[in-house]
Amino acid sequence: SLSKEIKIPKQLSFTIKNWEQHKKLIIDQIKSIFKNNTIIIRSSSNNEDTWQSSQAGKFITVKDINPRNSNQIKDSINKVISSYQNIDKSKDSVLVQLQIKNIKISGVIFTCTLDTGAPYYHINFDRNSKITDGVTSGNTNNLEKITVSKYNLKYLENNDKFFYDIIKKVRAIERFLVYSKLDIEFIVTDRNKFILLQVRPITVDHSKYINF
Repeated sequence: SLSKEIKIPKQLSFTIKNWEQHKKLIIDQIKSIFKNNTIIIRSSSNNEDTWQSSQAGKFITVKDINPRNSNQIKDSINKVISSYQNIDKSKDSVLVQLQIKNIKISGVIFTCTLDTGAPYYHINFDRNSKITDGVTSGNTNNLEKITVSKYNLKYLENNDKFFYDIIKKVRAIERFLVYSKLDIEFIVTDRNKFILLQVRPITVDHSKYINF
């Protein structure tokens, strides 16, 4: 099953509208779910990733949060929300997750070419900063990129087993969701565990392009 190959950290998500209406309930849920474990609060906005432009660095991720500290939770959530642009309070969300340690690499994978929808995997990753949001925050000078055709994965298999194994997990996510145009945020731990942080469908119209 998908869960055997891919780990998803303990998490809670809620819309901005829900936050405004039920702050105390959400804070109590966070305390109950995460207990003594350090958490990270990140954006999950509809505007976060578009095919026309990169949004890296335009949204805030707040790390090292004590889930027992109500004021720190509240201030961190409000800080993340304040970074959103053109807010849709019923759709734009906040994501609270267990903060993962011992990170080998963090990155983002697009499962097609951004502007045309062509069948390529694009992996943008940071293997030096040891932080969960190195790529998405724009706060890294260590960005590396790999682009590989979906029809020529044999080359990757023969030349880079580590990233080939990552692509195999991405393909499992595509099969599970029955959708081939995805934006996937991930990390790999020091023990080579693939952890899925976020996955979003890409809904931009690529119909004016013909890909063979």
